[in-house]
Amino acid sequence: MSSKRGRGDFIPLLKKQIESHFAYAKGKYLHHKGLIHPECDSVLLEFFSKECQAKQRLLEVGGGSGYFLEVMNSVKPCDLLVNVELCSRIYARQTSNKISLVGGTADKLPFHNSSFDVVLCKNLFHHLVGKTREESFNIVQQTLKEMIRVLRYGGIAMIVEQYNERSWANELLHRLSILFSKIHLTLPVVNIDLGVVVSFLTPQQIEYFVSDSGLYIKERIVFPLSFSRILSCSILLSRTGREVIIAEKV
Repeated sequence: MSSKRGRGDFIPLLKKQIESHFAYAKGKYLHHKGLIHPECDSVLLEFFSKECQAKQRLLEVGGGSGYFLEVMNSVKPCDLLVNVELCSRIYARQTSNKISLVGGTADKLPFHNSSFDVVLCKNLFHHLVGKTREESFNIVQQTLKEMIRVLRYGGIAMIVEQYNERSWANELLHRLSILFSKIHLTLPVVNIDLGVVVSFLTPQQIEYFVSDSGLYIKERIVFPLSFSRILSCSILLSRTGREVIIAEKV
């Protein structure tokens, strides 16, 4: 992670809490198969089917059980499927024996330069957190640099990320999630689970970080999210959605 002073004691704590969260919810995550977010996943699959050649080398950063790599391979057979996971112990059993699971962190990928044709990153950026929002931004930017490094020239980066349009709400949710994780409480009214620390971005910030990394954006689509009546009334969640970005390393 970032070498910023003061993070040394924070990173092991975060890793422990993230692993605890996924261990707690493993029944939910381990059985993910098919299209979990159909509107976003369909965009990626359509592009992959039409624009990418067969026998691609695919990497997913933080791919969990590997369910989406399996779906991609069913659309167009691939030569290599790799899932790099912080919680590799939790996800030791992937949905397909064709998937190679590698333990590692998003901001320091354990692969050589230009090792992959396509790199996927779905709903991960808001989990790349530091003590401050600035530190969190730095980790996202470093993760994008790593994704570009392991991607070949002409290769494709596919990103899906949940956003919140309100910057002040993102700042508040970050502070609240750190507080609640320290005292081992959940905040279900704003979808903060046990042990989860979040740092959401606005759609504009996501687009800026991707463009600033040097990737050329080929497609960008925003899908607003719908919530229950109670959650939609929450000012913290009423302007959220998922953003899909497909970009090329040029």
